[in-house]
Amino acid sequence: MRIFNLFLFLFIFTACSESDLMIHNQNGLMLNDLKERNTVINFWADWCPPCIKEIPELNSLYEENKDELNVYLFHFDELVGDELDEQLARFNAKIPSLLTSPYKIFGIDVPETLPVTVIIDRDLNVKEVMRGPQTKESIIQRLELVN
Repeated sequence: MRIFNLFLFLFIFTACSESDLMIHNQNGLMLNDLKERNTVINFWADWCPPCIKEIPELNSLYEENKDELNVYLFHFDELVGDELDEQLARFNAKIPSLLTSPYKIFGIDVPETLPVTVIIDRDLNVKEVMRGPQTKESIIQRLELVN
């Protein structure tokens, strides 16, 4: 009976553990969840015209590859809640948005300019930091080099 209770405790404890990454309007994720595929994180801001121009490309990348690639936005000013909802709707961003800052988790330096797109491999290592506006094709091309 003690073994069963210990097993039950461990199961409940691990099932209820806090997420490593919080996603806007979604369930959180553990870092191990990202290991299934490569990850793209785009750092953007609503005051950055090249960032806004990039959003349709990122939407397309996300929609066409969401079964084999993690794609996230991260608002440079770390907006949350209604403020973030408003900006995502305003620019028709369909990509999930990270609420947890990726700077410390992945060892990414705070960008000096925007936009910045970061490619993280399945081992959670930063493989590429792409500065300036990107297209779906330019990101896919860099992803092919990571694999």
